[in-house]
Amino acid sequence: PNANVQFFKTGLKQFGAVIIFAHGSHTDATGRTWLQTGEVGSIAGLLSNYQSEIQAGQMDMFDVAETRGGQRVTTPYYSISDNFIQASYTAGDFPGTIVYLGACQGLKNPNTRPMGQAFVAKGASAVIGWTETNRVGPSAARRLFSFLLCGKILSDAVRSLPREDKTDNYASAILTYHPSSADNVRLIPTERRAALNLVRPLKDSVYTSRTLTMQGNLISGDSISLGLVELNAVALRLALQSDRKSFSQELGIKSGTNSIRITGLVDVSGGCACVDTAYTFRGNFEPLDLWTELRWNTDNTDVDFHLLRPGAGFPGELWTPTDCYYSNKVTSWGAFLDVDNTGGRGPEHITIPTASVQGVYRLFVHYYAAQGASSTSAYVTVSVRNGPDQNFGPMALGQSARRGGDVWEVCTVEFPSGTITRVMNKTTLPTVANGLAIAGERKR
Repeated sequence: PNANVQFFKTGLKQFGAVIIFAHGSHTDATGRTWLQTGEVGSIAGLLSNYQSEIQAGQMDMFDVAETRGGQRVTTPYYSISDNFIQASYTAGDFPGTIVYLGACQGLKNPNTRPMGQAFVAKGASAVIGWTETNRVGPSAARRLFSFLLCGKILSDAVRSLPREDKTDNYASAILTYHPSSADNVRLIPTERRAALNLVRPLKDSVYTSRTLTMQGNLISGDSISLGLVELNAVALRLALQSDRKSFSQELGIKSGTNSIRITGLVDVSGGCACVDTAYTFRGNFEPLDLWTELRWNTDNTDVDFHLLRPGAGFPGELWTPTDCYYSNKVTSWGAFLDVDNTGGRGPEHITIPTASVQGVYRLFVHYYAAQGASSTSAYVTVSVRNGPDQNFGPMALGQSARRGGDVWEVCTVEFPSGTITRVMNKTTLPTVANGLAIAGERKR
């Protein structure tokens, strides 16, 4: 509420960083980019108080649909354009400032990026924002600025983010920055570095199993505050041990060359330091007909992968022998749950080395246990015969149950063609037996 029109007019200047989370939009017809303020508006108030701003293309009012207390409500808010920033501030008001726009379409239109130009014209060194509609939350900005505060240059800080922090498949949104020449912009003058020892996998080594346990430890610095492992361009949270210096987690690898990269933030005396190590290794086994990976964004939650064989019905044949899942990890029809995760974030992997059963396979994600979390967002990556990855999500899951709750049908995969078809349908199933396990079933 304090982020009203007057605040946007006078309150942003003379900071090293400005982070704005708001609804945003871009109007192609006028070339204007808009940010919603926190001030509820009215037609009468707009016309009586901001007539000149309306005529100059600086202000307008937009209805915003929001969920509050479980109800969908629409509220009118005063909104400002890039023209408003240009008119309200003078050169030097943003002395080398890095501006983060956590708004939809804040940097839409790569040829002009008017909101980026407005801040840079008044002294900002870089403006970071989204090219399209996005559903990525504030945690992405927190990770980005954590890297910047450890001294990374802007291009390296963005590159160090996991894919889910800088892309949104829903509208093909990408996190980018303006101007393109801002690659070497820093928030602090120097970068501090720490070092990791990656015990497994080893650089250029060859592994014959489609799963391996990655292991390593910190060799300089006090503890790892944030760690990310990126395997074949898909990022996961690093599974830290209790000492926060060592890590171990099971990964599903692919046939042929695999790339691994570990980035993170390390607590050191007097501040923080960055770690960044990357290399390749090989998987020496036949390419898998189907490789899938599930990830989600909350700790201590349990989200499960399911693959129904051709001909199996949904939802009736979930949790049956025609379903590859935690109680049927090695199926009689060729699918394997190679990696299962019950402690949060994933990954989980379902693979089919050879799809001998022809027809349409259906891939699902089920929210099994929230463990106190209100909701989680799931992401899935699918590839066929070592082909290009197809990415799905995020999908918000809010209702959890052992047999029931939210189930997301991600896609179908048809064999022998290997055709992947997007489905993206979420269903909330009624809870079976009051959420208790079915007789004879044990979770893990």
